Amino acid sequence: MTSPPGDAEHYLKCQYANKDGQTYNFKLSYDGIWPHWKGSGADMPYPKAGAMRLTVSGLAAGPHNIVTYHNCPWSATKTWTVEGTTYTSATSDCQVSVDGVHVTTITPTVDNRNDATCGYAYFTVNAVADKPVVIGFTPAHNQSMDNVFLNGFEIDVPGEPSAMRPRRCRPTAICTSLRARRSGPGAGVERPCGP
Repeated sequence: MTSPPGDAEHYLKCQYANKDGQTYNFKLSYDGIWPHWKGSGADMPYPKAGAMRLTVSGLAAGPHNIVTYHNCPWSATKTWTVEGTTYTSATSDCQVSVDGVHVTTITPTVDNRNDATCGYAYFTVNAVADKPVVIGFTPAHNQSMDNVFLNGFEIDVPGEPSAMRPRRCRPTAICTSLRARRSGPGAGVERPCGP
């Protein structure tokens, strides 16, 4: 997590939003990781410029295409009121960078219930041998929920997802492929997400 700084009230949270994604098979869209705020009456995604990074190591030198998936799993009508301010689940656009250089800006989906239509970013990286690729996700500050959500990613897919629908393969849901290392309660503990 790059914003806010991690502490007992601000940490990466990795989980599914509710059991509907499991029951009705849209696990990618409802499983994710995001900067979270728990304290001062809040227990919600951090709405004030929550940002994070994904570091990928071990790629062979040369070009690789990457797809990252982005969906706010809460209902489109969800609101949170904290310290007199009301926030909605309307989620800011996500600015994607690679090694600090902007590559694309995408509009995430909200309450998406079909993995094939989950918001995504598609871009190419040029890996250098023995050097990790750092992918940054920063909100564009254009909606009430000024945060980023990462639901999954794929590396070296045969093409852009919109050209491959309906999908024959499933992307890796972020919480089943990664574990959240949190700050705050349980700091340093890697824990699985969902049931």
